[in-house]
Order: sequence, then structure tokens, then C-alpha cells
Amino acid sequence: MISHVGFSTTRPVILKTVHNAIVDVAYALSEKHHFDNERFHGGRDVITTGLTLSNFVAGRSTLGGVFHTLQDFYSHSNWVELGNIAPYSTLIKPEQPLQNLAGLSTPTCRNCIGGNCGTNLLEQSLLTSGYFNLFSKCSHGGSFDQTSTHDPVGGINKDAVDSSHGSLHQKAADLAVDATLELLEDIRQAVGDKNFLCKHFVCTSAIVEINCIAK
Repeated sequence: MISHVGFSTTRPVILKTVHNAIVDVAYALSEKHHFDNERFHGGRDVITTGLTLSNFVAGRSTLGGVFHTLQDFYSHSNWVELGNIAPYSTLIKPEQPLQNLAGLSTPTCRNCIGGNCGTNLLEQSLLTSGYFNLFSKCSHGGSFDQTSTHDPVGGINKDAVDSSHGSLHQKAADLAVDATLELLEDIRQAVGDKNFLCKHFVCTSAIVEINCIAK
């Protein structure tokens, strides 16, 4: 059995985990919540808008959804394939412009060859993501993507090791972790240690005491 103190400590973490997973259900068809269909500006709006809530409980819940959207960027876009080894910090900084985005009419993929999608991205430095409903761009890939069986055949997602670009799944996952930590650090610096702990983990008299001792 989890003690009262233990539950108070773990509940915010549980909230974030649940709300992270809920995004796949509540916003299953929302392009911006998953950075699908090259909705990079919309995806960033989801992230930055979610960070403006001041209510602590709402903030915990919303942050789980923000995590999901932020993490999906690395598995649904070609950020990893472009050779990037650090998070795309512009996604959490609305004052900075999103650059080198592929236009709607810009071809981004070729057909996968014999089920091998390792070279289906066209050689260019433009940022793109997989589509579910447009037959002339890179497809997301997978059983739920009906466009992936049409030219250009295949997909680019890295959601799992058996995905179209599954060989890059771990790199995408590592970048997603780094991006999440970067976001949390930005929040901590903005609100201070005490408020950060209260908003996203647990606020007790013990934390206040520790905070005072640390000073």
C-alpha cells in the first residue's frame, strides 16, 4: 500500500504519465498534437500554450500532454535523419523562428525499396514530417496510414523499432528525453526551485524546509 506521503509524491508523476498517454486518444486525429503533416507551427503552439497555465493541478495535467507532443516531434519528423544530435530548442521558444521547413508543394520522399525505407527521404536539409492524408509527401507509415501504400510508398516514423525508420528509434527516444529535460529545466529557471517542485511534483512543508535550508 502507498502511504499518504508516498501517494502525494507519486500522484503528480502519475498524472503526467496518464495525460501523456491520453493525447493518443483524445487528439488521435489532431495533426498539431503529434507534429504530423508538417504542422510544426501548430505543434509548437500546443507546447507553448500548455506552459502558460498557472494553476498547479492543471499545470501538472497539461504538462503530460505537452510532453507527448514534444516527444512526438522526434519520432514523427526527420530531425534525427538530418543528423541533429541535440533537441530542437526552438520548439519551446516561441520568440524564435522555425526555419528550413519544407513547403507543402516540396517533394520530400521517394518510394521505399523492397520494404527498406532507410533511404526514402530525399537528400535535402528541409524539415518535414509524415502525412496521413496527402499522397505526394512522406507518409507517416504503419497500419493506420493509408497513404503509405501509395507513391511514395513507405513512411518515416520512428515510434518503435519495427517502424519504417525503426533503426533510428533509440536516437529519437534519446533526443525526446533530452528535450523533455531541457523543457523542465526552462520551467525550473522561470519559476524557481520551490514553485517548480510544488507545481510539478509535490508541495509539502518538508520541501519548504529543505528549500530554506538550501538557501
